[in-house]
Amino acid sequence: MLPCYAVGFLWLLSSTFALDHFTLFGITQGTGFNMMEKLGCGLKEKELCIRLHYKIVRHPIMTGFFTMFFAVPHMTLNHLFFSVSCSVYILLAVKLFEEPDLKKVHEQEYEDYCKKIPAYVPFMPMC
Repeated sequence: MLPCYAVGFLWLLSSTFALDHFTLFGITQGTGFNMMEKLGCGLKEKELCIRLHYKIVRHPIMTGFFTMFFAVPHMTLNHLFFSVSCSVYILLAVKLFEEPDLKKVHEQEYEDYCKKIPAYVPFMPMC
């Protein structure tokens, strides 16, 4: 199970670079230096990010968290409670807050994206 945990961690970490790793973790705001922009990978204001991991799943950071929550060497009852609780929190937050905001900002573009790309499980056929 440890290799699965490592894959989940690497998936989560590497998916932050698709958005803007340095802004996501406050490095750009703290230093005033925008590394992604200097590399030519910056996102424009209100641009929908559909690159790297986002071409495979709509919420790759959450996919990494789910993998890390459940792919542990020894699943105890306490860890199971923690994993289920965090997963429910993430599912509710995405459904009630993140996706409605994305639909409001990106309208039809996000609707089309939702029809083509699964939410959390890569390569899962769409219903």
